[in-house]
Amino acid sequence: MSCTRKRKSKNCRTGEHTMYTIRIILKVILITAFLSCRSAYATGEIPFSPCPKSPNCVSSHAPADDPRHYIAPLTLTPRGDSPLEQVHQLLQKKSRVKLMTRSAHYLHYEFTSRIFGFVDDVEFYAPAQSTTVHMKSASRVGYSDLGANRNRLESIRGQLQAQKP
Repeated sequence: MSCTRKRKSKNCRTGEHTMYTIRIILKVILITAFLSCRSAYATGEIPFSPCPKSPNCVSSHAPADDPRHYIAPLTLTPRGDSPLEQVHQLLQKKSRVKLMTRSAHYLHYEFTSRIFGFVDDVEFYAPAQSTTVHMKSASRVGYSDLGANRNRLESIRGQLQAQKP
């Protein structure tokens, strides 16, 4: 007997019940995964989203054994300004750099490329009472950035380390 007939067999009802149960379980799993990611970012446990598999992103929160994505965090000499303030003072003087978000422990900038106008997201995070600044630079489009994100962060590192105390 076909399951599409008006009078359904017991086997058809059991099969529909099984599919309904599977759909509910999948929804619960997806909602749980979404909420656990949101709560981790909201509490500051994970300041940056992870880099995608493409090579157009570097982050100090990438695994250290991932040379394509890992970059060492900044370690700044204590001065009158907080480590993030030192970063902000340097970046506010640059052209094609726009501050998007600023809080006590986090900075987010947009860097726009000179020729094609591509926008990259650059983020900095400094835990409280720390001279370490974690950083991430990621392209919004494309697959490869030909090292532009790594070069950008290494340039910022060099400029900050060259400043006199």
